[in-house]
Amino acid sequence: MYLNCKTLRTVFFIAVLVAVSGINNAHSQTMGDVLERVRAVKFFEMDRIDVKQVLYEMTFDGEFDNRDDFTYGDFDIEAYYSTGECDEDEDEIFEAAHGKAIRIVITSSEDLEVKDLGFDISKLKKEQKYLNNEKSFIYHDKKLGIAVDVDDDEVEEVILFPRISSGTKPCGNDKARDFVKMKSWFGRENLESRVEYACSQALIAAELPRIAFVTNLTLGRDSLAASDSRRIDVATISSDPQNEILKYRYIVSGGQVIGSGPNVVWDLTGVPPGTYTLTAAVDDGCGFCGATVTKTVVIK
Repeated sequence: MYLNCKTLRTVFFIAVLVAVSGINNAHSQTMGDVLERVRAVKFFEMDRIDVKQVLYEMTFDGEFDNRDDFTYGDFDIEAYYSTGECDEDEDEIFEAAHGKAIRIVITSSEDLEVKDLGFDISKLKKEQKYLNNEKSFIYHDKKLGIAVDVDDDEVEEVILFPRISSGTKPCGNDKARDFVKMKSWFGRENLESRVEYACSQALIAAELPRIAFVTNLTLGRDSLAASDSRRIDVATISSDPQNEILKYRYIVSGGQVIGSGPNVVWDLTGVPPGTYTLTAAVDDGCGFCGATVTKTVVIK
């Protein structure tokens, strides 16, 4: 998960999450609406079809390997699903069947201050995230299954995750065991070892020669008649100077992407006539930092 500088590597934040209860959202109707909807998601029980039914009032923005994206007003909602393998790289803390919901992350496209949350985070445990940033904190309550990432009094993320009191067995790695057993969000990792990466343009420029990027994007068709199949083959070509394993991300303005990797299918079934876009990006561990390519299709 990428915090603060979402275009650069971040390594020290454990992202795990679950249904929230006992939160008074009367002060912020917009955040209250989001929480009211997403806390109905039952972790370890619901799959992505169930989650879409629960979040039906939200706009579905795309399906990825282990994540679905939604928007609701100024809020972006990411629903994460288990790999079924307790993947430490995917920040999986509890054992869960493949495809079951395991956390939800809420961010805002507009500046969101702590006072706008609609609940009092002073009741949550507060921990400084980085040694070199005294204004960046994580507030959390593992018994409730909620965490709030705050930087200089602005909310970066609200995270919902399974309560540690749920009785679910933790994964077998040290990070998962520490998260369940220890009060600290960071487990045994002390503050002195957590240093925030700078987000300067100079650093980004220095990284660019080593960052993977999309070089070409091909759609099987760029226009569809009423009688045509609404499934379009998508092929992505990328360049990676360091020859690392890449993750592919597709953002669509309509329909959904089926599959993963460089070759997928863009399914526009049920989408009304109009012009729609698909953007391809790749991640080599930096995040989706490199250049992207966008293509358009017209449904007549």
